[in-house]
Amino acid sequence: MRPDGSLDTGEETSAEARARARRRRATGPRRQAVTRAAQALPAALALAALVLGLLLRLGAGGVAGAGAGLIVSAIGLDLYARLLGAVVMRERPPVAVLLAILGSPGVLLHALLARRGPLAPEPEAWALLVPILAITGLFAVANL
Repeated sequence: MRPDGSLDTGEETSAEARARARRRRATGPRRQAVTRAAQALPAALALAALVLGLLLRLGAGGVAGAGAGLIVSAIGLDLYARLLGAVVMRERPPVAVLLAILGSPGVLLHALLARRGPLAPEPEAWALLVPILAITGLFAVANL
């Protein structure tokens, strides 16, 4: 017997199926669109590229162009990391805004401390190295 008084035939009506799906969406855990590793890798690469770029830029004159290229790459990766941090926390707007303001350091700390899951990067995430190497190479060749 159904709650509305009708006999239960064992088949689910479309309204019941929609209601069950709504309840499952409302109560079940959401799968994150961005994995923990995909959030951490661009932030870590941005910080590493910035530090290495500054060291090269301040060092010998022959590699100053490569340093400038790494700094430019770091700025682009930082913008990408800010966007990913905001997307990950879109359901909590104050945290999303905070991650967008803090940039790579905040996004990396959030990925390491506040999220669960594997931290090993997926193979396709390493494709981020291609534009970094290309921009660094262009700046190095331009300053020869």
